[in-house]
Formats: sequence, C-alpha cells, structure tokens
Amino acid sequence: MHNQFFHLKWFISMMLILPLFLGAQPDVDLGKIKQSLICTCECNMTVAACEGSMSCNTSTNLTLEAKDLIKKGLNEKEILSVFVKRYGEQIMSAPSKTGFNLIAWILPFTIFIFTGFGIIIMLKKWTGSIHKNSVNNKKNNVNTNLKYEEQLDKALDSLD
Repeated sequence: MHNQFFHLKWFISMMLILPLFLGAQPDVDLGKIKQSLICTCECNMTVAACEGSMSCNTSTNLTLEAKDLIKKGLNEKEILSVFVKRYGEQIMSAPSKTGFNLIAWILPFTIFIFTGFGIIIMLKKWTGSIHKNSVNNKKNNVNTNLKYEEQLDKALDSLD
C-alpha cells in the first residue's frame, strides 16, 4: 500500500513538473542577436563588433534593450522583429529573405547565371562563324590554286 502511494505521488509530481520543462523556451543567444543587428551610431558595424571595438553608448543601449526583451520572455525572432519595428529594416545586418528583399538575395545569382549562358552562346556563334569562314577560305584557296596550276601547266607546255 505504501509503495502504491509513493508511485502515485511520484506520478502526480511528474505530471505537474513536466509541463514546465516542455513549455520552457530555449535559451536566447544574446550574442547571436547582437550579430544580427547593425549599430545605429553610423559605424556600420554589428552591435557586437561596435561594442567590442569602440566605446559606443548606442551599442550598449541596444544590448540593454535586447536583454530587457529576453527578460520579458521573447525569443530571437520576436526580439529581432521588435527591433525592426522600432528602427526599421536597416537595423538588420542582413536583409530578411522575404518579400522584396528576396529579390536582393536571388537577383545577383540569376544575373550571373544568365550572363554565363549569354557568353557561352556568343562564343559558340563566333567560333562557328570563324570555322565557316576558314572552310570557305580553304575552298577558295583550292580553286585559286587549281587555276594557277592550270596556267602554269599551259605555260610550261608552251615552252616545250
């Protein structure tokens, strides 16, 4: 009886504690957030780099803002979206991969690929026309050579 009561208490305590662990949010990496944000002090460095290399109040204030948001229980995406709402898209160290910014990610690669194909097509056309011209020149040279050979044969026959 005592053993069953112990198992029941253990089961109930686990049922009460387990949701706390399952619902717990993963630790938010402050360093990752600071790498994702550009300092607004016009140094054009990330908050982490600016804070590490300069005595900048702006980067310190941004870090404190991020720490406050972490204390409020926000995750990394939510914190970054708060910063974007406050400071605009230019606060991000890399453009988001959605909407118009997606074009900024895709367009350079697309241009590079199409330019490569264009160069290949042009080279094939140029080398093909050069090859055709050289074949035509060889035929003309053969005809010209035959004409001169005939004239030479006639001249030599007239000497005999």
